[in-house]
Amino acid sequence: MLREFLRQRRRSLAERPRLFASYLEALRGSLGDRASIILFGGRAAVGPWRDEPRDYDLAIVVPDDVDLEEVEELARRLRPRGLPVDIVVLHLSQLRDPLIRQMLSRRLVLHDPLGVEELL
Repeated sequence: MLREFLRQRRRSLAERPRLFASYLEALRGSLGDRASIILFGGRAAVGPWRDEPRDYDLAIVVPDDVDLEEVEELARRLRPRGLPVDIVVLHLSQLRDPLIRQMLSRRLVLHDPLGVEELL
């Protein structure tokens, strides 16, 4: 029983990079140039394409006139089943907040039509 669990766990972990790539493509397609996407935290340090047990922490940054809840709902709807993702949706103006800047200090900018990398 333990062997089977470990075998399934290995398969699940190996599948995560493909699921994440698919998710990222869906987000880019749906959000287009209206949002920047940042991977942050521990996964940003090791890269999104490794098959590790870490979850994905994503920050989606949008202009200040965009409804945050709407973007969060879209991101949650697009998330593939079995992909552990924590999503934070932020307005561009929030990037000035020292706490947000610290949260995003370890980051990998994956899609940046808004130029957030220059702001951080």
